[in-house]
Amino acid sequence: MMKRVVNFGIATAFTTFVVLYIVKHSYYISSESMFPTLYTGDVVFAYDVSAKSEIKSNDVVAFTVNDNSKMYVKRVKALCYVKADSCIYFMSVDNSSHSYDSRYFGWIQREKIRKKVCLVLWSWDSETHRLRMNRFLKNVK
Repeated sequence: MMKRVVNFGIATAFTTFVVLYIVKHSYYISSESMFPTLYTGDVVFAYDVSAKSEIKSNDVVAFTVNDNSKMYVKRVKALCYVKADSCIYFMSVDNSSHSYDSRYFGWIQREKIRKKVCLVLWSWDSETHRLRMNRFLKNVK
């Protein structure tokens, strides 16, 4: 009986850790700016990037603008223009008619890029009030 209690406790702790990790690293897509790559209603998973992580053209990343804590999800279009010994990047969108990107907020310093988006966890269609089953665990490219 004690072994079952211990196993249940370990399983509960592990499950709690996984759920909290996913919640901490997930973002809700609230606009059409990245359509067709990301849909309004997608919840995406993004992993942390270190200062030494390589950022490549066409990566989809999460970053902050200025000192704002709000995270934006956009595509890297231009790489590492060096300014004052720091790389800066031009962020763009896939749907330019619905965009707020580097044309408005300028180039982004490397230090502002916090995460790389890699996966759509799930997606909710607010018009039909249904899950988009074809978007579950879809790789972001």
